[in-house]
Amino acid sequence: MTTPAEPARASHAVHEERARILKARKIEALLPQGALRDGGAVLDIGTGSGWIAHYFAHHPQLKLAVSAVDANDERAVKDGFSFSRLAGPALPFADASFDVVMSNHVIEHVGGDAEQLGHLREIRRVLRPGGVLYLAVPNRWSLVEPHYRLPLLSWLPAGLAKAYLQATGRGRWYDCKPLGPIESRRLFARAGFAWTDVAAQALVELLRLERPAAGVAARLAGMIRRHAPEVFGWLSPTLIFVLRAAAPRES
Repeated sequence: MTTPAEPARASHAVHEERARILKARKIEALLPQGALRDGGAVLDIGTGSGWIAHYFAHHPQLKLAVSAVDANDERAVKDGFSFSRLAGPALPFADASFDVVMSNHVIEHVGGDAEQLGHLREIRRVLRPGGVLYLAVPNRWSLVEPHYRLPLLSWLPAGLAKAYLQATGRGRWYDCKPLGPIESRRLFARAGFAWTDVAAQALVELLRLERPAAGVAARLAGMIRRHAPEVFGWLSPTLIFVLRAAAPRES
């Protein structure tokens, strides 16, 4: 959410078709078996160029009902899925509407702690029982911030980050709030989610999809996935999780 003192948030949408389709295929590979089913409902939050929603809407094996939302309409493709423009944090859908929700590099753009918690609680509301949330967010402690390509930008408090951006001519204020490994897990718990860290698996899938001939790299990624997935997840430049609504605690 913006205030009158803040400039409008910059667009960080990626429009390159191949990159978006590759991302969609990676997301599909990371979803638990059975999460996508014929006739299932999928929601793409922060759809940007629309290519990810388009991929699932035209899935080669499954007939899926795909919806997409974003604060702005920057779609390069529009066929096969419904689109709603968001005027606030609420999702314009009934409770328990979707089998799969994707929040791909979105949560860092919705605002501060309260807005991020609200984002997750809205997703939990629209997920069907047994539904799955795919969530990816930049690791706050990465050496290079991915939106502005500046070293250590996300490490800084808001005032210093703003001054850093202005001094480098990259922007007027830092309009992102990436999450660290600890704070992301705390946030998930507060929102009522159980989570699985799939960053190491994501590396394996990326190499399989993008560089199928890179045998040595694929074997190394496989070793990381088998023997040190949690360590890799904490160090990865992107934190990637599959989340499900947590079972209610017994009183």
